Amino acid sequence: MFSIINKKFFNKETLLLINYLKFSHTGSSLIKTINDYFLFNYFFSINSYEKVFITHENQPWEHICTYTFKSFNKKSLVYYYIHTPLRYWDIRYDPDIYNKINLNLLPDYICFSSKNCYIQYSDICSGILLKLVDALRYKHLIELNKSKTDIYKIKRNSFVLIGDIVKDSTFGLLTILDLYAKDIRKKINIFVKFHNSNVIETNKLNNISIYNVNKLEKNMTYLYLFPNYTTASIDYFYQDKICLSYLDKFNFNLSPLIKKPNYNFFFDDLDSFKTILNKLDIYNNNRNKHKFIFEKKLKNWRKLI
Repeated sequence: MFSIINKKFFNKETLLLINYLKFSHTGSSLIKTINDYFLFNYFFSINSYEKVFITHENQPWEHICTYTFKSFNKKSLVYYYIHTPLRYWDIRYDPDIYNKINLNLLPDYICFSSKNCYIQYSDICSGILLKLVDALRYKHLIELNKSKTDIYKIKRNSFVLIGDIVKDSTFGLLTILDLYAKDIRKKINIFVKFHNSNVIETNKLNNISIYNVNKLEKNMTYLYLFPNYTTASIDYFYQDKICLSYLDKFNFNLSPLIKKPNYNFFFDDLDSFKTILNKLDIYNNNRNKHKFIFEKKLKNWRKLI
């Protein structure tokens, strides 16, 4: 069916819709959608709440959860919480999407933890109220004691790698590091924190030693490496860590830290990685440029709860 639709009606406006239908209503995605519906429907049929808070990425399960909750709790409130910065190109939060969705699938409130995001999406939907709340994910950043980094103490044979849910990008970064170790003829240490949904098999990478990120040595300055997609880079960037992002050659640069003056990128090849290692520009002034809301006592959340 989808191949016929693609051939007959294909254009740039229908491409997104067709792909959404294809991946949401076929194969394992369809089974998951049906399973999510029955799980939420059963749960809310026996449990009642005045308020429900949902992390918001505009995924199908969120709308299923909202719909089933509202079916059993007519007067209750649903709050969506966007827990990371929003990129300007992220069509998951396009106002047109909200305005065309059935109201029973939409929340009563959308909560933002960044002033920039709040302003950018102030017209997201006429039927939804917007709230500014404290940045729970990044609350730990205001409690850190930042120390000045000395570039000459950086260990260039030890790296911290923060993995992403995109498997190919994380594995590509590991492959670059394996090639780098082979090139310098020295085993290097990689302290890895894989994404919970994407732990990668590393047995074939023979030139690097991989350790759990919890085994980081104290008083050592590491280079922190990220696939460019992950928003985890924000945590370490604002801790004044020395951060580098790997640009997957099959995708755009989707880093939330793109165009930041103290953030470095390297391309999908060994020479690019070696070049950036030799020409690192390091500053120690990674301030709260995303304008996160930080209140130690979480007063904005307390007003809602």
